[in-house]
Formats: sequence, structure tokens, C-alpha cells
Amino acid sequence: IKPEHIPSLVENNSTVAVECLIKFMSVGKTEVMQHLMALVTMDMSFHSIEVVNGLSLNATKEEDLPKEFIHCYISHCITSCEAMMDKFLQIRFVRLVCVLLQSLLRKSVVDIKGLFAEIQAFCLTFPRVKEANLLFRLIKSIEGS
Repeated sequence: IKPEHIPSLVENNSTVAVECLIKFMSVGKTEVMQHLMALVTMDMSFHSIEVVNGLSLNATKEEDLPKEFIHCYISHCITSCEAMMDKFLQIRFVRLVCVLLQSLLRKSVVDIKGLFAEIQAFCLTFPRVKEANLLFRLIKSIEGS
């Protein structure tokens, strides 16, 4: 599977996409990076978030998912949420991204240090979203410890 086929695979069968990417990750870091970055370049969707969550479930520590990929994907999601014009869809995706970020942080798949300011600003942009408030509290508790 070529990197340019990843977006189509993600949208049509996210479970197979997760399995393929896990297989690629076991082969080599340099080859998998192109496939993972295809998730960053595609439009954010429920399926792409589901795939990243599936990859994180397979990860046992921060090193399992490349740090550059996670940081780029999180930044992409935040930017995508902020740029959405449809407010209903925007709130839905903000909730999904917040839940994904909470999951990544709790499993120590992502290091908060490089993303703290961006995640904090994202949470403060959406103060009426319950999940954003919960994420804000989580990052503040991690920062304090």
C-alpha cells in the first residue's frame, strides 16, 4: 500500500487501515512515517481520528508512535477544528479531538511539553464544550505534577 492510498483506506475501512499501519510500524520507522503523515495531510474526519486512536491503543509507550507524527496530527486537528464554519460540526469535532487528546495523554503516548500552549489555547477557544474543560483540567494537573 502506497502512502497516497492511506486516506482512501482510512475513509473506507478504518479497522483495516489501523492493522496495515501497525504492520508498517513493525517493519521500520522510516517507511511508516510517510504512511502516517498521509493522515496529517488528509482532511480531518471521524475515521482519521478513529485510526489514530486505534494506533495509540496499540502503543505501549511514547516511542511506539513517532513523536513528530503525533505532534503534527494534533496540530492539524486543532487547526481544522478552529477553521470549521459549520458550528454544529465544529463542536462535534472539538469533542472528538478533546477525547482523543485525553486518551493520548493518559496513556503517555504524547508528551505534553511540546504541545502545552497549543492545547491550552485550543481549550480556551471552546470554553462551553465540556470535553475541552476536562482536557484543560487534565493538562493543568499534568503541568502541576
